[in-house]
Amino acid sequence: MKRIPRHGEAVELQLGSDLRGIVAQVVALPGPPRYLVGGPVRDLLLGRSVEDLDFAVAGDVEGFGRALAGRLEGVLQTFARFGTAKVMCLDGREVDLAALRRETYRSPGALPRVEPASLEEDLRRRDFSINAMALELQPSGGAILHDPWGGAEDLAARRLRVLSRDSFRDDPTRLWRGVRFACRLGLRWAGETLARGQEALAEGVMDRLSGRRQKVELRKLLEDPADPQDCLAEAARWGLLATVQERLPEALDRTAGGAALQRWQALTGEVRCWRVSLGVPMAALSEDQRRAVAERLALSRQERRCFGPAPTAEDWARMRPSQAHRLLAPLPEERRAVLWGLAGAAGRHHIDDLPRLEKLASERLTGARLLAAGCPQGPHLGALLARTHGALLDGEVSPRGQLKYALDLWRDTPSSSPSCG
Repeated sequence: MKRIPRHGEAVELQLGSDLRGIVAQVVALPGPPRYLVGGPVRDLLLGRSVEDLDFAVAGDVEGFGRALAGRLEGVLQTFARFGTAKVMCLDGREVDLAALRRETYRSPGALPRVEPASLEEDLRRRDFSINAMALELQPSGGAILHDPWGGAEDLAARRLRVLSRDSFRDDPTRLWRGVRFACRLGLRWAGETLARGQEALAEGVMDRLSGRRQKVELRKLLEDPADPQDCLAEAARWGLLATVQERLPEALDRTAGGAALQRWQALTGEVRCWRVSLGVPMAALSEDQRRAVAERLALSRQERRCFGPAPTAEDWARMRPSQAHRLLAPLPEERRAVLWGLAGAAGRHHIDDLPRLEKLASERLTGARLLAAGCPQGPHLGALLARTHGALLDGEVSPRGQLKYALDLWRDTPSSSPSCG
């Protein structure tokens, strides 16, 4: 592992050319002192790639953001209540800006109240010591490390440590973020931090979080570069998954979860999808339990469609192609990936066969053709079409033979009067 610089030492900014250009513009702007802070600093010290930039400004963040947006030909979005701003660049990149500030919480889990502060105080309010470092940018292109709270030492020791006794009570989402950092960076929890987290969970701090905030953190966890199965296992070990639904931890299935994500990647090219990773354990829950999760996480109607039960191996084995099509065709791709991960050979065959069935279904007989052949309008028409479509998908009739098949069915039905054809 590379040597981690210490407080006051110079740090080389090893950034991609696009990020170097943004940093150069930030350094060149006149105005208050500004610092690169948080996750980008941590990743630079670890020699990891940096994807985003976060800056803290010792002064008017809105005025600084306006000037930077002009330099970058971007759009400025401000959040005056929290003293933050965001510059959205034409290439899709976003640059986060925040005034140096301290935070106080009216109650555990509430959003913070902010007021101006020094750099040291600003860093003190952050979630973990490894994220409580800043780089003072130099015109020469380098930077000086500010690390008043020992984050570099914790990074070198691969240790995850909070900076406040009440850190998890003030902001319970830090427990979710801690799991994410531990899995992504291979960190171990400091003893006191571990104890504080367990105390906060035992006090029910997660009950104070809104469903939306809980969902945001769970989504970040499952779309992190770390292995989602490791993240779920760590969240279960901590007791976090049980705060969503008590049966979720015992429903984890590492093999099926990995297979479902591989299927998703093969279909979409995307490596991660939180709905797929969560969908595997959700499939083992009862309908009432899934509904409780949906309400707890404030899932949208579209998101709820991604979660549901899975057929058993016996169900798949007995299923005819037409039945498989009826089950699978209406499902979102995430559900199909989950079912593929959970299924055995018979189920995967049905899912793999869906494109062929969809093509066949596009050639199915229409009611208009049947009426044109002389069959009268009536409630029997839908049943006749359904039987014919099923026979088509089950290989009992060819696309060209559907009309004759349907007419023969009609003629063979005792109550078929008047006759058709």
